[in-house]
Amino acid sequence: AANEISSTASLADTRPQYLPDPLLDAFESLHRTRAVAPLALPLLAHLAGMLAMAFLARALWGATAAGMSCAGVAWGLMPHLVVPFAFGHDARLITTSLMPAVLLAIHHVFTASDTSRRSAAVLGLALALGLQGLAGHPQILAYTVALAGGYAIGRGLHVKRPMRLAWVNGAGVFAAALAVAVWWPSLLYNVHSVRGGGVGPEEIAMYSLAPRDVLSLIWPWAVGFG
Repeated sequence: AANEISSTASLADTRPQYLPDPLLDAFESLHRTRAVAPLALPLLAHLAGMLAMAFLARALWGATAAGMSCAGVAWGLMPHLVVPFAFGHDARLITTSLMPAVLLAIHHVFTASDTSRRSAAVLGLALALGLQGLAGHPQILAYTVALAGGYAIGRGLHVKRPMRLAWVNGAGVFAAALAVAVWWPSLLYNVHSVRGGGVGPEEIAMYSLAPRDVLSLIWPWAVGFG
């Protein structure tokens, strides 16, 4: 039975489980008051993502106010945000919402004209990635890292400042330190989970594509699928 337990913290429990008990109790007490809406953190993350997408559209394409509004609203109404929000999946909502913030920060790391602005962009990037890590959705975080890496390389080559990739990497290391309370226990537990070591090569082969099935990637009807 132990091998069937998820290797990450419960995605259904939206509390910051990494906090010490007194701080976790204080967090829950605050959320029971009328001063703080129960969905305040997810809604703030959602709003931050919409604003970041709007400013990203302006930074990349010179969008007007109308274009920025369209970009922000289009991002905010994306099914991958609205559906998790409707079903209470705060971890996915928060992690996905912050993806544009990561890209916007990377953009400013490469385009900043002075040290202070570049430092602010690096700190913003570390904060956005760190909050994604603390939100606790590992898959969306992995997607963000892959997207951010490709985007950073593209920006560095476009503006002819590839050496600033070191600042992006530094922000990633800082973000990992900020979120260590979430990913480190999960990494330790992963050894005892199905994802970590409970699946053998035979079982992997059972659920893998046969060589002939690769053809379905370009010709689905070749193997009978629509």
